[in-house]
Amino acid sequence: MNLRNAFRLLGMNFSLVWKNLAYKLIIIAIFGGIMVGFGLDIISTLSASGFFESFGQFWGNMVTMNTQEFSTQIVSLLNSFVDIIVNNAGALALNIVGVCVAFILGCIFMNMANLPMADVIKGHMSSLSRFGFCGAYLRDFWRSLKQAIILFVVRLPFWAIIAVSGYYILNLMTLSSLWAVLSPMLFIILAVIVLSIENTLFSCFTPYLCLHQVGTFRALQMGVYTVSKRFYRTWSNYIVYVLLAFVINFVCARYTYGVALLVTLPMTIVFYNIFNMVVYYESQGMRYYIDSSTIVKTKEFAEQDSAEDAKLVI
Repeated sequence: MNLRNAFRLLGMNFSLVWKNLAYKLIIIAIFGGIMVGFGLDIISTLSASGFFESFGQFWGNMVTMNTQEFSTQIVSLLNSFVDIIVNNAGALALNIVGVCVAFILGCIFMNMANLPMADVIKGHMSSLSRFGFCGAYLRDFWRSLKQAIILFVVRLPFWAIIAVSGYYILNLMTLSSLWAVLSPMLFIILAVIVLSIENTLFSCFTPYLCLHQVGTFRALQMGVYTVSKRFYRTWSNYIVYVLLAFVINFVCARYTYGVALLVTLPMTIVFYNIFNMVVYYESQGMRYYIDSSTIVKTKEFAEQDSAEDAKLVI
């Protein structure tokens, strides 16, 4: 039910996808440019060490490789990249710090779109009102900034688990042809579990901050408390969401050479924010609009309305 209603709300608010895309492209252009500026010396060092020649050979022979050869080459390139950066860390320290800082700031500013999106979605779900994304962004700027910083910090351990485990699972792929097949499946299962738990834990953070005039830390605390009351039910929904997001983006990237990601990535982000709002509304037993002729009521409200109707008949 949650997923179906979220899909319907996505169709009613699809213009948010284009606004989200435009915002993301602006942030990528700004902080991507800064990262490139700091990363020029890193690129020169990699080029002088022959990394790009090795990558070019891998790219040229990729189609003819079997699974184990492909896995071995990927791990070899990754280890080579890490070794070159570590061996030149002293000379590249300022560049590495600059790239990392720009990346972190880019992630924070990316997340700042969540609260304004929630504000727009709340207007539709609560009263079919239309709020402007830009107006909501400016109005909620400081709250969005604080929320984005907190979200980055609390999500970091989950991303670290995926990154570290992914590195070791990649190394398993070089052991045999069997592991070359099993390791990607193992990594996908692990990533889906970790990402679905992360999304579940913080699903009510943004909706609570949007719907209640409270501080950011209070919203985080109450958001986690709210979802904990129906954790497993919500978690099962987020497992489906993560799998759907992965399949849609992977398939579209594979068959359109990545062009479709310009639509599917912002669409999955908007859907995630809509889904969070649906989860919160239903966890609190709140009515909400899908469209002008469809109002969703929870079981508790439906029973109350039936009781009121019965009283009127009597």
